[in-house]
Amino acid sequence: MPKKQKLQGRKVQKPNKLAAKVSAGPTTTAHAARSPLGKPISHYKAECNLKSFRKEAKRVGFDAQAYLENGYCILRPLWRDKEVQLALAAAQRVRSGSRSSDNQGEFVFLRGSSTPDKLLLFSLLNRYLPFLHQLLEGIVLPGSNNSPYGHHNQVQVAVKRPGFEGYTDLARMSSSRVGHIDQSSAKQTPPGKPTSNYSVLFGVVLSGETKTRSDAGNLYLAPGSYQKLAKAFQAFQGKVPWHPNITEHYLGEEDPKMEAVRASPGEAILMHHQTVHGVGPNHSNTVQSFVERISLFIGDYSESLSLVCPANHPSLQRTVSMCTFESLPVDVLMD
Repeated sequence: MPKKQKLQGRKVQKPNKLAAKVSAGPTTTAHAARSPLGKPISHYKAECNLKSFRKEAKRVGFDAQAYLENGYCILRPLWRDKEVQLALAAAQRVRSGSRSSDNQGEFVFLRGSSTPDKLLLFSLLNRYLPFLHQLLEGIVLPGSNNSPYGHHNQVQVAVKRPGFEGYTDLARMSSSRVGHIDQSSAKQTPPGKPTSNYSVLFGVVLSGETKTRSDAGNLYLAPGSYQKLAKAFQAFQGKVPWHPNITEHYLGEEDPKMEAVRASPGEAILMHHQTVHGVGPNHSNTVQSFVERISLFIGDYSESLSLVCPANHPSLQRTVSMCTFESLPVDVLMD
């Protein structure tokens, strides 16, 4: 690799010299909360209880009411600006050298001989891990096993350059009919295969102007759409068929409106997997970069989940910061 590369007129930083390996041994809450970039945590152990959940929710700025009502929320940045820049540079190098055929090379897989850049991107999850562990009562972590295509061993590195056209033009991005809910690529063709189910989608914004404008390659989503789909899915006895035009197929003329997510570099986005979403055009002069965990799932696909809280939680009521909410009595049908 040349010592200096240029990408969109900017110099790409040299790789961060970190050991190319995943952290070994169980990690404590204190260690995870202040862990450095570079090595993704693969083993984490902590007791799940309401007190710890409340503490971690406050630490990351989790807005429980927003998540319950809208199906997403913004989490405060836990990485310093310098660390975000290191992650951005790593994302640029990974994308420029990607040979993946999935979605123009956006998908990055964790392998036994992964490069320091790839490991650094996976480690963006580390400081949010104690919160996610409490929220979901445990998640399968990157590097916890050797499954090269397991959802926990992949991230999506989305880079939307100036001129990116988005799913449609800006005026029509408000229609949820241009959005989707995620489905495993192997189960997208033909439409009608059982819907895949994940617990949440989690991503970190690395660059762009999406905080101040809605046409900078923003993530768009339809607030509350996950609840409307859940209600429609209840009509099925068994597995729910997936369709690319999910709202048109299941909600008809209801068509919940999508809106642009406003988030700054360093902030994280937590989204219910069943929230309809898409990506708008980038009319700005800056590159919008976003690293997304494809899925953070509990156990395997045979396990049952409720819409908001794990079904096996001892209480379906939780208190987060000063906000109390109850999980909805609707089960998401599992694949």
